[in-house]
Amino acid sequence: MIDTSIRVSHVAIAVTDLETSLRFYADGLGFEPGPCFESGDEVAAVSEVEPPVRMVSQYLTKEGFRLELMAWDSPAVHGEASKFRNQRGLTHLSFEVDDAVAVEDRLLALGGHRLPDARVKVERDPAPISLVFLTDLADRLDVLTPTMDAVVTIASVVLARDFRAQAARTLSTLGLDGLSAEELAAL
Repeated sequence: MIDTSIRVSHVAIAVTDLETSLRFYADGLGFEPGPCFESGDEVAAVSEVEPPVRMVSQYLTKEGFRLELMAWDSPAVHGEASKFRNQRGLTHLSFEVDDAVAVEDRLLALGGHRLPDARVKVERDPAPISLVFLTDLADRLDVLTPTMDAVVTIASVVLARDFRAQAARTLSTLGLDGLSAEELAAL
């Protein structure tokens, strides 16, 4: 059964230098800068940090994939990759759902845990994520993508949908399957 009431929203990364990170993703990887938001103590609970909070979220998009760069001024970004959202690296996987209570019940029944005060409703247009294409391309270029692979796998399990098998955008479907790594880099 395919459940279309749940859609992947975005992937977020905590960064120590927003300007440098923005240049890396926009200039270096071709992401388009999108909305930018300043947040304060109102996001402390959902972000699992203690106030005072001062954070800037810069959204970027590329081919339907939406990335959020989270620049924490207070509390500051610290340490190695972790589950805490004010720490460097992948911080969370966000889903847009039609019925948050039904999805929460489903995840709890599957062994998930409820985080108090962690539900946020944000109104924005849905943006599909093309991680399958990016992992396909990375595989061709011999680049490891364990985090993206995990996101695709988790989304496939949660949504009961095999995203890899149903991928509409792969090197093969785009007619690029026969190109070498050098030819792909020249595109």
